[in-house]
Amino acid sequence: MSTSPLHRPGRRMSPVFLAAFLLAATLLLGACNTQQGVGPLPEPQRETGAVLGGAVRNLDGGAVAGVVVTAEPMLGGMAASVRAHLDAQARGDDEAAAASAAGDKSGAGRRATVTDSRGWYAFAGLEPGAYLVTTEARDHQAGRATATVPELRAAALAETTFVDIALIPTGTFHGVASLQNAGNHQSTVVYCQGTSYVAVTDLNGDYVMRDVPAGAYTLIATHGGWLDGSAGGAIAAAGDSVEVAGITLLRENNMPPVVSITSPVNGANVSQLMAAFTSVASDPDGSIVLYEWDFEDDGVFDYSGPANGISNPYAVPGDYRVKVRVTDDRGAIGLAVVRFTAVEDIYVSAATGSDINPGSRNAPVATISRGCELAQAAGMPLVLVAAGTYNENVTLRDSVSVIGGLDGIDWTRGAGDRSTVLAKPGGDGARERQQCHHHRTGLRRPCCDRDRHPFDRPVAGQLRGPHVQRLRLHCRRRRQRRNDPGRRQR
Repeated sequence: MSTSPLHRPGRRMSPVFLAAFLLAATLLLGACNTQQGVGPLPEPQRETGAVLGGAVRNLDGGAVAGVVVTAEPMLGGMAASVRAHLDAQARGDDEAAAASAAGDKSGAGRRATVTDSRGWYAFAGLEPGAYLVTTEARDHQAGRATATVPELRAAALAETTFVDIALIPTGTFHGVASLQNAGNHQSTVVYCQGTSYVAVTDLNGDYVMRDVPAGAYTLIATHGGWLDGSAGGAIAAAGDSVEVAGITLLRENNMPPVVSITSPVNGANVSQLMAAFTSVASDPDGSIVLYEWDFEDDGVFDYSGPANGISNPYAVPGDYRVKVRVTDDRGAIGLAVVRFTAVEDIYVSAATGSDINPGSRNAPVATISRGCELAQAAGMPLVLVAAGTYNENVTLRDSVSVIGGLDGIDWTRGAGDRSTVLAKPGGDGARERQQCHHHRTGLRRPCCDRDRHPFDRPVAGQLRGPHVQRLRLHCRRRRQRRNDPGRRQR
């Protein structure tokens, strides 16, 4: 006779093994009673990321098993499923909006699980942030709670945030949300603020919102091109059907802002290390309150603030798009985008370079003039000069900017580093050594009299270029005249 591994004559079953076996059996039975697409709690595993868990209880404090619990991120105080619903409305995707209102919220980062026999639930591997946790049960019962998952500590594989949910009676809201001066009131989104309960109006503006837990709410109605409207509503007992006061959305009369990217122009080459962008924006009936820059036009805005001009390095040369979004004082937006090519800059180092090199980061040229020549020929807008002394008469080039004072190894700026240009103007036996400090670029170059200029063409005491526009030079002059017996001795 074979012996079952769960029971052998003369041996007592371990309590720990028995408990594990009963838990596995309970979960297996629970899986048979769940709806399609929602499963029981997974087997415990060491998963990185935060854990959000808790218990679902009824009004008497008893555990509620086998109910579906969902968790979704809160974005700016709004449930992700509601945000997705509004995005579908903005796209004019009425089918997606209707599906969301009907309860299909599988997207938008929404996750679901089922409580075990003790009423416990858990979500593993969550990103830090705010979450809305909701549950629905039979007999007009539901519950919701919010929780914030903190950043993980460095030494932790997973940390658990606990939030319990109490099932309370649910009811229904219904009402009318109409659009000012409109004949068709369809597709207005109505939702309970701070929750995932949402509805969509029909042609007449009627809406119905079911399975809302008892309590007082603010209902928000929103529709593109109209100002949001709101009304209050409260559900007191299970099965209540509450008519909400009518909401009228007024026509939006705000004129959106206008923005354009002035630099670079479409299709231009920009510096890979220091791609500079500038924009001009105006609002005909208000003011600009926010600029946002998306450096790769990937939908993620990398900068948000007051700057209408900004620079950004690109790790890899290539073709890119940059987008700017401006917001006015009433929330309207304006957008502009430009295409450009980030090209590798020209590198100059008196210590390690040679003018027969291509001027790359690993093979710099030796003189600034050669670097400017290569940059202009290749359409590269920036010449990077390592710290050191350059004995040459520099020839500046149109549309080429020069930045000095960089470390010749990693090409970063160190405090106090300067690139010094020494030139000999010549004339009448006079020898002048003059140095100019180009502020913000770390470059020194000679200053000159109006009638004697050591450069191949006058630049009126300035360096010009797309990244260093009209920055004046501060000069120090030391004149030494040969065979001058009256010259002061130092």
